[in-house]
Amino acid sequence: MSDFSGFLHKYGDLEKASSCKALFELFGGQTGLGITLRNFQHVYNGEISPSPKVFRAIFGKIKPHHYKNAFLAFTKSLLGSDDENTIKILKFLDIHLSTPIDVEQDDASPALPAPKREVYTEEQLNVLTKNLPIQRLYHKLILRDFLKSEDIRNREAEVAQLVKINLARVEGQEVHCPHIFRKVPNVDDSPTPLVASASDYVTSLINNYLVKTGDSSQELCFTLQMIPKELAEVLKEQTRAFKQWTMTARSDDPENSVPFVHVSFSRVLDWKKDF
Repeated sequence: MSDFSGFLHKYGDLEKASSCKALFELFGGQTGLGITLRNFQHVYNGEISPSPKVFRAIFGKIKPHHYKNAFLAFTKSLLGSDDENTIKILKFLDIHLSTPIDVEQDDASPALPAPKREVYTEEQLNVLTKNLPIQRLYHKLILRDFLKSEDIRNREAEVAQLVKINLARVEGQEVHCPHIFRKVPNVDDSPTPLVASASDYVTSLINNYLVKTGDSSQELCFTLQMIPKELAEVLKEQTRAFKQWTMTARSDDPENSVPFVHVSFSRVLDWKKDF
């Protein structure tokens, strides 16, 4: 069985199309793939590798979170032998290809007015950084959009503080998030003192949410090493890219979602300034 054949079998099992014919029909049959069922059977059984034309057709039919595995399987099928260069190529692709996140969007949902966009003020950042329980309550609010009376019982003083700095508003027995998109300041849009406060706020997220004794719900890792100069900017960009990739998984389905926090940091160090 070829590597691509193995991919097809696994994909078929996941999509409840465990027979060759069922998977062929799932991919659109002869019209969708441009080959007959008999020829598809040869690919499915690992007798031949798919042609680039057939792979393009299959790639267009599978779900995005399977793109990486499909591409790796197709590449390995084309390269054939497991010599040193093949292993290098596959290792390179495995490291540098990210798995896309496909979140189904409801196109029929009514369009909501775009929220007003503002940068956090220094006062807001300082309150959130210096009082971690208030920070947790605020994060719960922005994740849920509003909190019921049972959510804020015995936390009225914290709610009042959030209202005072315009990070919450009270409506009857509920606390709501202002219709404002808050952005953490950065060096491109804010003065140095505000950027410093923003740095304190972001790093405080680790102190607030890290389980220091370790936990299966988290990953904590770091590396300190020498790297080629030409890779420094590339690695920094990958830090930013991973954050953007994580953001594509945003869900508006509270019943099937969980809160998730991601904080990342990378920096090119200077022998004179940093040691």
